[in-house]
Amino acid sequence: MKNLTIFLIILLFKFGCTRDPKEVGFTIEKGQIDFIDSVKIQEAGYAFNFVFNEKIYQDSLLIFGDGSFSSIHLFNTKSGKRIGIFNSETVDEYPIPERSYTNAFISQDSIFLLNHFLNKIFVFNISGDFLFEKKLNFSKPNYVLDYETFFDRIGDKLFISTRFDGPISQAFNESTVLSMFSYDDGAFLKTFGNFPSTYSKGALAVSQSENVISKNGFIYVLNVAGVPILKKYNLEGELLEFFELKSEIHEPLMSYFNEDPSESQLMDQFLSLSTDKSKDDNIFYAAYTHFDDRNKASGGDTFSYVLMKIDLNSKTIKEKEILGSWHYYELRSLLREVNGDTLSLLVRGMDENLYLKRFLFD
Repeated sequence: MKNLTIFLIILLFKFGCTRDPKEVGFTIEKGQIDFIDSVKIQEAGYAFNFVFNEKIYQDSLLIFGDGSFSSIHLFNTKSGKRIGIFNSETVDEYPIPERSYTNAFISQDSIFLLNHFLNKIFVFNISGDFLFEKKLNFSKPNYVLDYETFFDRIGDKLFISTRFDGPISQAFNESTVLSMFSYDDGAFLKTFGNFPSTYSKGALAVSQSENVISKNGFIYVLNVAGVPILKKYNLEGELLEFFELKSEIHEPLMSYFNEDPSESQLMDQFLSLSTDKSKDDNIFYAAYTHFDDRNKASGGDTFSYVLMKIDLNSKTIKEKEILGSWHYYELRSLLREVNGDTLSLLVRGMDENLYLKRFLFD
């Protein structure tokens, strides 16, 4: 009996420690934003009302999917000029399906396009020449690849956002954040990462899956709504630690609805997570939407887009509003790639042109 008691105490200690966010004791400070430059993105016949999964590679290539779910666009970040469009109309030498493209990544001189409906990856070079396709053997019942958030190769594995394809009452209870596949043969390996329990307390309308980035052999996940928790996983999908973030602006109160999503109130949401993947530090940036007034009829006039700098080493969080109410209905997104101390923001300007703006935040 004594040995059993000791064993239970050890189990309680072990699992109890992983259930609670790590107490960091953050100090909150006001941040300062200094803009460096701005490049006009030459949309040339496309008016991007919104885009999916925008990323920067090699500090010169901007890639994203558009709202038609049919095209991946590639731009030069220095000039704003279009380099190429990848869709069924522009790819001549190899027939690809017309729909279900919103996410892509670049590795060396190859572009990997995810077709989240067919569970396939089509690979091209920068010039648009077809290289090969890869089938993902996704064998988890009632799960589908998600069209938002994360799609990348890390070592010999592919990591892709996934979701449960079923009634909204089950969605967050059943869903996991990421699925892992073998890069070599596309074999499904496992899913991991749970949504906060608060997501399942009622019908909840959120605009995207959780925010996900990779850095130095780890994967970090920040929830969209509710109390912000930054989670750290290893590449085997094991949760290592997590931190409850503090804020003087963000309102964590959730907003639920009964049958119609329009019944819900406005709520603050974290929509971006960024870091410099080449630096061995514990600095992350996040962007979230905030409303002083949560009423849908009047709250848009109180909208703001707020930046957060999270330093896990110095235990500080800095916050600063960067955009106001005019951008409530406009495209605005903090890109996940940070170059040194330089961040990038894709934003629709008040002149209605689309810009890639670089800035410092400290």
